Amino acid sequence: MKEILLARIDDRLIHGQVVAKWAKKIPFDHIYIVDDDVVNDTFICQLMKSIAPKNLTIVILDVDDAAASLTSDAGPDEKICIITKLPQVFERLLDAGVPIKEVMLGGMGNKSGRTPLIRSVSASPEERASLKRLIGAGVRVFYQDVPDTKPTDLLKKL
Repeated sequence: MKEILLARIDDRLIHGQVVAKWAKKIPFDHIYIVDDDVVNDTFICQLMKSIAPKNLTIVILDVDDAAASLTSDAGPDEKICIITKLPQVFERLLDAGVPIKEVMLGGMGNKSGRTPLIRSVSASPEERASLKRLIGAGVRVFYQDVPDTKPTDLLKKL
């Protein structure tokens, strides 16, 4: 059975906070990177797999393949961390029947079209609308960069 233990939005994907902090706090054994562009970037795929600890299996899929995998009972038991760059990916997964109860915001960098939302998170109007729709669908959306900090609910920030 596949069990989603962490669903995180972080445009850095796999990096120190994920592997040094979250992987020690939450006992996942698979990281699913779900991104329609990253899956086709051989260099980034190799980089993500090379920086992850050897005890973690890295799976890089586009949204449709991730949805199919995450809703299938086939295969071995997996304790999963899903990482995406955008909240819209979690909306698509949720619409496809993937059971997502919580989405944690990590880092969403300040780039064109985004304005600051909270600490290290900036979001565009479309991303803010997506986060609101996730909340409206009953998903708990919160910001927490590392396990030692208190989660901040995003409903009031949006």
